[in-house]
Amino acid sequence: MPKTAVDPWNTTPGESSFGQKGAQITPSDDADLATVSKGLVVLGAGTLSFIPADNADSDEITYSDLPVGYIVPYFVRRVLATGTTATVASIDA
Repeated sequence: MPKTAVDPWNTTPGESSFGQKGAQITPSDDADLATVSKGLVVLGAGTLSFIPADNADSDEITYSDLPVGYIVPYFVRRVLATGTTATVASIDA
């Protein structure tokens, strides 16, 4: 079905713009995301371990007790399987 809605926000995405794409993420301790995400949104509450875009592999960040709907304010290159119990989706340009 062709897109019929007019999207006045569909301009060149920037770092501070809302995402226009996204996908549920399968955590991995070894593989980076195909594209760095401009943020993450929690779909299922829990703990989240991730590596920001410019951090070394050993410099992960862990958030505990995240509620559904929480937005992670980091550019993220990897969501780790170890330590992650939350279900998350990417926020992409």
